[in-house]
Amino acid sequence: HHLPVGIGPSVLASDMSRLAEESAEIAQHFKEHDYLHLDVMDGHFVPNLTFGAPVIKSLRKHTKATLDAHLMVSDPAQWVDDMADAGVDRLTFHIEATEDPAALIRRVKGRGMKVGIALKPKTPADCVFPYCEDLDLVLVMTVEPGFGGQSFMADQMAKVRELRKRYPRLSIEVDGGLNAETIDAAAVAGANLIVAGSYVFKGDRALNMSVLRRSVEKHGLGLEDAQLTPLEGGGADQ
Repeated sequence: HHLPVGIGPSVLASDMSRLAEESAEIAQHFKEHDYLHLDVMDGHFVPNLTFGAPVIKSLRKHTKATLDAHLMVSDPAQWVDDMADAGVDRLTFHIEATEDPAALIRRVKGRGMKVGIALKPKTPADCVFPYCEDLDLVLVMTVEPGFGGQSFMADQMAKVRELRKRYPRLSIEVDGGLNAETIDAAAVAGANLIVAGSYVFKGDRALNMSVLRRSVEKHGLGLEDAQLTPLEGGGADQ
């Protein structure tokens, strides 16, 4: 593919008591298409409760980074206006949580946000085919949504390959268990937007972001080793 490579550190893995500072620190390592990934969970659609629009609105005042909100909620339509007002740039909802994805896509776009649809591991890729032409991204969950720190589900790469083959210009995001050991599988399958939580926030942040980026550049964009973004970090920012 020829799509932009974006790394999206998931702030759920940060020290949430220092959200503004953590976001500023991680953004120092951002390239053009990187972003902050915000996991919004309501305790109903998934068995965990995180944060909502008020926290995002507060964070927006402290960062110019792209805010990529992943709504793991049972009624995503209820939160579109709040998310837009909070300053979200890109809103992804679960296809399992709405009866009218097309109407919801229009609403999100109508509020000036980019829009994506997320697929839980048991949801087949073809569920999203009717909407792909109107989407900015499809998010393939590589763990069961709801909690961080789970193991990468390699079998989900079949969905990424299927989507990439059918929609070569569509951004495909993967989220769950991405690290140095699993990134190549996602990059080879065709993912260009990579969400990583623990691997980025709990390690050498600059180094680990560049490891993810280089894999997508090599296996997704087909760049030679000499063309890859240089490795950064190496303990310098610890």
